[in-house]
Amino acid sequence: NNCHKNSYSQYSNECARVSALNLKISCDRHLHQDTIGIEMRHSYVRIICGGCMLITLILGMILQRSNVVLSNHLLKQAYYQRVFTSARGSQPTPSFQANASFIVFVGLQKSIKGAYQNHSVFSQDSLFSLASFPPRNHSTLEKTNLSHILADMPPGDVLFSYGNNDYLPFHLHWLCNTAGWPGVHERTILAVQDERSQESIRKLSSKVHTYVVPELSRTHGFYSKGYRKLTIKRIVVLIEILASGRGVIMFEGDALWTGNILNDQQLAGTNRSHDVAFYRDGKLGEHIGAGLMSMKGNRSGAFQMWKNVLKRLNDDMKPFDAQPDSATIPVERAKHEQDILREDILPVMLKHREITMINLDRCSYTSGLWYIRKTSHMQMCGSKPPVILNNNYIVGNQNKINRAKQRKHWFLSGDGCANWEDTLNRAIQTFK
Repeated sequence: NNCHKNSYSQYSNECARVSALNLKISCDRHLHQDTIGIEMRHSYVRIICGGCMLITLILGMILQRSNVVLSNHLLKQAYYQRVFTSARGSQPTPSFQANASFIVFVGLQKSIKGAYQNHSVFSQDSLFSLASFPPRNHSTLEKTNLSHILADMPPGDVLFSYGNNDYLPFHLHWLCNTAGWPGVHERTILAVQDERSQESIRKLSSKVHTYVVPELSRTHGFYSKGYRKLTIKRIVVLIEILASGRGVIMFEGDALWTGNILNDQQLAGTNRSHDVAFYRDGKLGEHIGAGLMSMKGNRSGAFQMWKNVLKRLNDDMKPFDAQPDSATIPVERAKHEQDILREDILPVMLKHREITMINLDRCSYTSGLWYIRKTSHMQMCGSKPPVILNNNYIVGNQNKINRAKQRKHWFLSGDGCANWEDTLNRAIQTFK
């Protein structure tokens, strides 16, 4: 009945309260034409709306030029808080963050559309990407909490990979590469930086699970502070998954897969007795490769190992807090996580029998040295293709992509996937 009141001031006062937000939305839908007419008859409403629009534009210009991505995470968090709690039969707890975010969404979605579409800073698409929501029936994007994502997944091991926005092409390639093996995408969590990456992933696979880990840092190279920050983010998510009791297979999306690794009982399943399985890197297998690692989920073993690595990384990075992400941090002053794990943490834990480990077969799980020393690999392994071929020993994402394409190891084609069977067969032939 309040939708039909002629006194807009009374309606406006109601909308000032959080309890009337849902009413305003239903009013907009039911009386869209009438409400606009009533609004525009009152000058004070036009002044208020105009002021809000001006403030929103100014803030938007500042955020756009600062390259700050704020919106979808907060907006969706507010929206889903209302949707999920009401679905469970309880009312959400009002909070400033949730209500303010929801008001911003209503303002952007209902008031500004078309007003700024010709503005020099915004395009209509880029403006409303801040206030766009995914389809309600896509459960993966509706989960903002990692425990909720894990609850929706099949029991058992989790495939996990983390990458920033620059890494997105590799995750898309991997989705295409593994599309033909049942159970792989359903058991996968891809941690990404923003919702745009989520949407790109969802277009290729509705089965894979994505988790947003906001981080504005750029890598600026292997020895930069930005790269170190991203590795710390990855470890934080990894520890949270392990703490749930799930086993984790951590991989990198730039690799080529020729088989389903879930069939390897050394990597997956409940029968493995070791805490960690490492793939070996280097000419003689002298290094632990970061491109693939299988871990049992528990509160000791791999879980404790990565907690120790994380503490050391955070301690080593404290002297560089004031440095920009582009700053170079030499390994003499702060080691990479691989070096800390291999040289400092793992030997001590093995000595005290706090962890058990195995090394994976080097012919089945191979480093990017294959691209450089293919003849040596074939002398050791024959023509049998590795299950996973990592794409390391090369600098630069575009160089990695070019090399994979030249060797027929790339599964993306335009905006979609190349034919899976044909591309996989061509890739396998390159090992003969």
